[in-house]
Amino acid sequence: MGREEKGTEDLKFTIHPLDYSDLEEVVKIESLSFPEPWSVTMFYHELVLPFSHFYVMRRDSQGKKKGTMVAYGGFWMVKDEAHITNFAVHPDYRNRGIGSEFLGILLENAKNLGAKMATLEVRTSNKAGQRLYEKLGFRKVGVRKGYYAYTGEDAIVMERRDL
Repeated sequence: MGREEKGTEDLKFTIHPLDYSDLEEVVKIESLSFPEPWSVTMFYHELVLPFSHFYVMRRDSQGKKKGTMVAYGGFWMVKDEAHITNFAVHPDYRNRGIGSEFLGILLENAKNLGAKMATLEVRTSNKAGQRLYEKLGFRKVGVRKGYYAYTGEDAIVMERRDL
């Protein structure tokens, strides 16, 4: 699926399901984005779980086999709920509207699979993430104390009920 994104420059990108050949790049973005990054093994397991749906976004390849990966994200389908388990935009591509566009596509994919609502956790310190999720209709519904083991940081639980 191809889409066009506007920002500081015109970006064209494609989105496809995560596959084994994407794992190295996903782990690189993950390590640049989070103090407690998922390992390649954790992402590998997401590829085999029947309820897991992960996608990557790449810049238009301009004739190359694969374009640069700019974002990835995924969710678990549990009955009629999509639980967003992981989502990140490469630091070089942040603040261009890519996160909003990509998360919107993930939510649309979840809706097409039967999701009526979506949930996620976000670090209390991740103000940019909270603003993004609120912009896309999520609201804060709770806190998980000490959720992030490495730092002991709390997580804000957010949900969107109207997919």
